Amino acid sequence: MRDNRIRKVPLIILCSAVFLLITLGLRESSDPSFFEKQVDDTRRMDLTRKLKVLSLGGSAAFDDASRKSSYTSLLRDEDMIERLDNLAGENSGAWWPSICLQSMIRGGGLDSKEYDVIILEYSMSGIKGLEMLLERIRRRYPSALIIYVDVYSSESPGWSNCIGHNCRTSVETQMGLEALVKAYTGHFLTLPRPTDPMNYRDSAPYFEDDNESELGAAGHTWIAQHIKQILEPLVHSEYSLLGIRTTEEFVNGHPKPGDWLGGDSCQNWLSSGNITEDSMELQGGNMYEFVPTKFAYEITVEGHISLNTEHFEGNTQLLFIFMAKEKNYPFLDVRIDDTQTPFTIDPWNKHWHHEHTTAMQSVGVISPGRHEIDLWTKPRGDRYTYWYPFRLTGVITCVACQTLNHDIGVACRSKGCTDIL
Repeated sequence: MRDNRIRKVPLIILCSAVFLLITLGLRESSDPSFFEKQVDDTRRMDLTRKLKVLSLGGSAAFDDASRKSSYTSLLRDEDMIERLDNLAGENSGAWWPSICLQSMIRGGGLDSKEYDVIILEYSMSGIKGLEMLLERIRRRYPSALIIYVDVYSSESPGWSNCIGHNCRTSVETQMGLEALVKAYTGHFLTLPRPTDPMNYRDSAPYFEDDNESELGAAGHTWIAQHIKQILEPLVHSEYSLLGIRTTEEFVNGHPKPGDWLGGDSCQNWLSSGNITEDSMELQGGNMYEFVPTKFAYEITVEGHISLNTEHFEGNTQLLFIFMAKEKNYPFLDVRIDDTQTPFTIDPWNKHWHHEHTTAMQSVGVISPGRHEIDLWTKPRGDRYTYWYPFRLTGVITCVACQTLNHDIGVACRSKGCTDIL
């Protein structure tokens, strides 16, 4: 009997301890301050998570040492930003990154980086190709928050085409653009429009006094502040606002990357004169600096390109970039592997007759493997004389373009999508 009592003592002590803990826990949990403390602790923990941001865009998003007040520079200084990588170009429209997104990321040494937020701005520099860019971003970074910054100027379509008081506003363009961005679950942030396009300087003081097409400090500050307002809730979330719900969607604590839709390889030597890819060899022509800091591979009579696309898994579009201006350049015939019918490039700039610009043309579709491409110039005819050899400034191979059946230069292909060109 005595032994039984001794055995019961530890059991009684254990039960008493459990009862005491439960009672204390219930008392604590019934106190509202208990839950507030838990929320506060969670917030303090979440606030330590900083955001990784990628910026793509044209002149408004471009920053360098001389533009410390750009919205990208202002955001980079925010405590909530761990890293902001800016791949914006001064004169880059959306068509270039839509075709060459992987090459841009790889060229910037960012191929292994992942992003919480991707900011786009192409309204001033050109939105052609924007849908394909959004598609590729969403496929590669499926959980990233996309923010599109819609900026205008006095030279933007809709604010400059005014005859008297008969002004064509940019409302339709803005609505179609917003619908496109939201179709890819993006945020659409637009700089406030003036009430009177004829007198927009008085009603929208966001631009430089001496340059109505360039954002001023007030414009950059407004954009940075409103992007910050969009981003602030993210530092309190465990990626829930980015659409991630399961741990299987993470790799080392970050969202899993997607694919490049087959990828791309973009060679553009206009600014450097350098060919960096071993997969391509040019013969028969001459790399020439035709104006200071501008280079082209000049083809006077004949040229040749040896191209290796074995690293691609699917068919790829082959595109040439070249100089264009009225009747100054000859035709160029392009024949791939001595089997296809030659494709003729006409470098006459029909859109900007007197401007000396670059143009891009798809010359065919090629399969993975090694290809030999013959090039030869052709006179424009007795009526016209040309002054220069054909000037090739870049070669692009784009599997993503073929995968998406992308029409080069088309901004919006979706059903029901308003024409935003």
